[in-house]
This record gives sequence, C-alpha cells and structure tokens, in this order.
Amino acid sequence: MSSYTIEQDIEIDAPLDIVWQTVTEPSQISRWFSEQVDFDPAPGALGTLTFPEHDDGTRMVVDITVISIEAPHLFSFRWIYPSGEVATVNNSVLVTFSLNSLAPNRTLLRVTETGLELLEMSDDEKTSYVQSHSDGWRECAERLTALFTSPT
Repeated sequence: MSSYTIEQDIEIDAPLDIVWQTVTEPSQISRWFSEQVDFDPAPGALGTLTFPEHDDGTRMVVDITVISIEAPHLFSFRWIYPSGEVATVNNSVLVTFSLNSLAPNRTLLRVTETGLELLEMSDDEKTSYVQSHSDGWRECAERLTALFTSPT
C-alpha cells in the first residue's frame, strides 16, 4: 500500500442494501457527501460533485467518471483529473466504496483513495491532499452514520 493511500472504515447500523443505496444514489449522496450530485450510477458515466461554499463564496465542482458498480458490494469512480480530459490511471485518483455485511442490520463500508502517487504533484502537495482527504472522509463518516442513528 502506498503512503499516499487513504483508507477509512465506517461501521453503520443499517442493512447492506440500505447502505448501498445511500452511497450510490445521487439523491442520497447529497445528504452526507456532496451538496449537489449529478451522475448516473453506471460504469463509464460522467458527472460532477459540487461541494459547499468556501469562505470566499466559491463552490468546488469536481468531475467524476464512474468505474464500477457491483451491487451491493462495490462502487468506484475516478476524480481529481484535468478538466476536459478522460480519467485514466495516470491522471486521476480512484475512490472505491467496498461494502460488506457484518450482521443482518450492520454494514462495514470501506472508503479508499488510491493512485495519488502517479499524479504530477510535489510530495508536499500529496501529503497535504492525504491529510485533507483523510479529515474529509472522517467528517463524511460522521454525517453518514448520523443518518442511521435514531434520535433518543
């Protein structure tokens, strides 16, 4: 595993099929990950993820290319590639969601980002990316698990 690989395990109190829907359907993804989601969940589909407004009033819009959909266990897409280019192994990062049932009403979701080592970025930029995205996935994990937490 590369030192630039990001990995986050998230245990969710919900059945596998419900978690699958939550991480693959655009209307559900916007509840925990990206403010606006525009893509078809099908291999080869192109789309965008729009993230919330920054302090300066700008929004970050990221192009994605769906790579794999293997319901209900695997969903992956490529992002962080140059605008107007086709996503490849050499110019993008692969995000993979792997889902496994731990019990009838409990699911393990593993999120990984790989391929950063192949991008034309300095080591400092890559290290900063890993830290930022590791923090970001932790925040997403909190929002995601909160969707399945019953209010007391």
